[in-house]
Amino acid sequence: MPASGGQHDQEDVVLMPPLDPGKSFQFYAVNQSNLCAWLIPPDSAMVTMLGDKKESQVALTFDKNPLYAAGAPSFPVTGIKWEGIPAKPGGYGIIRTGARSCEGDERRPVLSVEWYTGVPPTTFPPEGRLFLLQLWPLPVENGGGGLVEMSGKPGSELGWQQGNIVHECRLTNYSDVTLFNVRIVLHLIFRKLKEDPKQPGSRQSGDVSLSRDWLITTQKIDVGPDHSFTFYISNSSDQFADVSFPDSATAQLAGDAERKTIKLMRPEGYMSTLPPIPVSEPDPR
Repeated sequence: MPASGGQHDQEDVVLMPPLDPGKSFQFYAVNQSNLCAWLIPPDSAMVTMLGDKKESQVALTFDKNPLYAAGAPSFPVTGIKWEGIPAKPGGYGIIRTGARSCEGDERRPVLSVEWYTGVPPTTFPPEGRLFLLQLWPLPVENGGGGLVEMSGKPGSELGWQQGNIVHECRLTNYSDVTLFNVRIVLHLIFRKLKEDPKQPGSRQSGDVSLSRDWLITTQKIDVGPDHSFTFYISNSSDQFADVSFPDSATAQLAGDAERKTIKLMRPEGYMSTLPPIPVSEPDPR
């Protein structure tokens, strides 16, 4: 509803029907004004318990969706489309057929970046393929870029080298539109090995031997956490390797020909460091 008296800050009341334990009440918020709006949920609600005559105050817990990390959900300016339809012979009625953004269909999709370090998968997933970023200090003038696509029978074993640390990276599309031809420019830094004289046999990162960008792409990322794009990062070199994500990516939105800049939600200041590939000790026999 429009704000009264020219005020743009207002409070609205949502009346809910009786709510049984374990049940949910769902409603939708649509901005039909010519202004942008922010929906700020309260900390509590007023309810009347079964058998009580007076209202009680109960606490509300806000959803932990990563999109809300920056604050309250925002709603862009919305235009409503009305169309005339035949209502009776010689007459017409008017119905609402949909809503669209008034900002030139400006959509702002977000990609969430998640990192997991630990034991890599031992077998091929049900789809029979797996994407891998295999780190190697390849000079910029030699080209390079992309992910290696490994394929195999679902459930068959993956041949990771023993002792090699593999990081899992998951990209999730938290928006309302599929992203096509996603491009992300990672930054790679390789550091030479050095030993601490006080700790013979130790391996530490030393001087930078190579710093370069590395473009990775994927054909599409559908909407929602059930359709995340996952790839793995493995260091195949004899150096320490740092991998970092940029603040944004580029992609084509469904129905658009031009590429758009996509915000990347990632742990702030996060850089993934992978140690060099383990060196096999010679067999004393």
